[in-house]
Amino acid sequence: MAAAVAVLGGCSSGSPSAGSGSSSGAGSTGASGAAATSGGSAGAGAGTGTGAGAGAGAGAGTGTGTGAGAGSGAGAGGSGSGTGAGSGGSGSGAASGSGATAGSSGSSSGAASGGDGGSSLALTLPIQQGNLDVYQFGNTIFKVDGTQGARITEFSMDGTNLLVGPTVNAQFWGATFWTAPQADWWTGMVPAAYAPIDYAAYVMTVGADSSITAQGSTATFATPPKEVAVTKDFTIDLPTATIGITYTMANKGTASIKIGHWELARVFPGGLTFYPAAAAAPTIAFGVMTVQKIGAYEWFDETTFPKGGAAAKSVGDAAAGGGWIAHVVPDAAGPLVLIRTFPDIPAGSAGPGDGAVEIFVQANGTYEEIEAHNQLVTIPAGQSSPWQVHWMLRRLPAGTAVMAGNQALVDFVLKQLP
Repeated sequence: MAAAVAVLGGCSSGSPSAGSGSSSGAGSTGASGAAATSGGSAGAGAGTGTGAGAGAGAGAGTGTGTGAGAGSGAGAGGSGSGTGAGSGGSGSGAASGSGATAGSSGSSSGAASGGDGGSSLALTLPIQQGNLDVYQFGNTIFKVDGTQGARITEFSMDGTNLLVGPTVNAQFWGATFWTAPQADWWTGMVPAAYAPIDYAAYVMTVGADSSITAQGSTATFATPPKEVAVTKDFTIDLPTATIGITYTMANKGTASIKIGHWELARVFPGGLTFYPAAAAAPTIAFGVMTVQKIGAYEWFDETTFPKGGAAAKSVGDAAAGGGWIAHVVPDAAGPLVLIRTFPDIPAGSAGPGDGAVEIFVQANGTYEEIEAHNQLVTIPAGQSSPWQVHWMLRRLPAGTAVMAGNQALVDFVLKQLP
């Protein structure tokens, strides 16, 4: 497949300092945007397979299910059925306990392993663990720290966390929510006035349905002033091993404001990022980086980023109907892929200097920041605007080549989408 390679370089009026997480150089004006929706959905297609395992009852039995999983409630010599997404295929064997499987090609990780089936996964309780709120299911862990701006501090499988911690960068780490345009509040760093959104403590509660709600206090920034309070609602869909996140901005001021939702996930270097290409190629805010358009997708291989180089950022839109971005990272047990979905927006609607999909690489390649934007929205005084995204973490099938342009990577991601 022919590759169109673009080496991007340039500098914006908002170039960051060495410690910056990102810079947009965007102004505070833009075309009027419609109110944000909570669109976007998650889930994975179903695969089929068989696996033998023991249920909650005593003894060993056989079970069949959607995906390679284990039955529950199987007594000695009896049978049980259940659901569980394994790595696909069929297998036989015995396992004890509920929801486990030991087939030759089954998986105890449910949908998180093959990513193409339902699941009998259960949450490990309690969800609130000190200052952390934790979704632990199978071999996957998702953590939110309410004392650190309710940022996502961990999304891991089998102990491999894709998100960088404060030892990599004391201010820009984990995954968080910002508002656009960045010029509203950016000073070369996150100012104290913006702390209620970025790094100050949120009030955390857990609902009877296992939902997690993080309520921030009001931040006042921009000229004329914008008074905004952010709420982050986290949910989990166990059958598809999908995390749902709704970011809601409430206008606490007395006048309408124009503003955008913006989610950032900071990951370790060395990965491969790709998303559906828009008609226009991505542009650059600053720095130099190589982006390839291969077929219908844009690809960024972080291993090509010049080590020792200055920070760089690409800004682009996703193809219509293509509200997702995937990031593959190496792992000893097999490559992992982080998939994030978000509502599709019209090209150019994210505001001046921004795009639906942005990729930032910190100076010296210490971390990569994968960003998604909503369109600018107008929020009347006293009203709010929600924006919903979804996160999935999967392990690639054995033997899948991690290289730009590999259609097998695209096909795998597409199977996870609803």
